[in-house]
Amino acid sequence: MRRRRHRYFDGAVRGDRNIGGALARERTGIGQHIDIGLLDVQVACLANQAMNFLVGGVAPVRSGNAHPNLVPYQDFPTSDGYMIIAVGNDAQFARLCAVMGLPDLAADPMFAVNKQRVANRRDLIARLSAVTVTHPTSHWIAALARVACPRDPSTRWTRSSTTRRSAPAP
Repeated sequence: MRRRRHRYFDGAVRGDRNIGGALARERTGIGQHIDIGLLDVQVACLANQAMNFLVGGVAPVRSGNAHPNLVPYQDFPTSDGYMIIAVGNDAQFARLCAVMGLPDLAADPMFAVNKQRVANRRDLIARLSAVTVTHPTSHWIAALARVACPRDPSTRWTRSSTTRRSAPAP
C-alpha cells in the first residue's frame, strides 16, 4: 500500500510539473524535460513529520489519515461512509462546531486553539465522531460547504478492482 500511495503523490506532483511545462511551452515555444523521482516525492510528503522531529525531537508515529499538526484534519465516519474534515485554523474550527451543534466546544479552553486541540486530539475526535455518524456524508458535505469549512467525501478503493466505493475498507 505504501508504494501505491507514493505513486499517487508522484502522479500529483508530475501533474503540477506538466502544467508548468505546458505553460512554459506556450510562452516560449520550447518544451520542458520533467524528471521526478519517487524518493523526492516521499521526502516532500513527509515535510511535517521531518520538521516535528528536527524542531521538537518528536519521532513520527503512525497516524493513519490524521494530520500531525492540525486537529481536526482527518477522516470521520458518517452514517453511510466517511468524509474528510480539514480544519486549518481556529475560525474554521468554530464554524465546524456551530454546524455540528457543538458551539461550546469552540470556546472550551481544551479545544479553542489548535495547540490545545493537538494535545487533546483523542477526546476531540471522539466527540466529533459521535456527531458525524448521525447523518449521511452528503448532509455534512453540504452543511460544511455553506460555512466554508474544508471537507470532502472519502473514497475507498477495493483491492480487487479500481471501482470506487464510499464505505469502510475491508
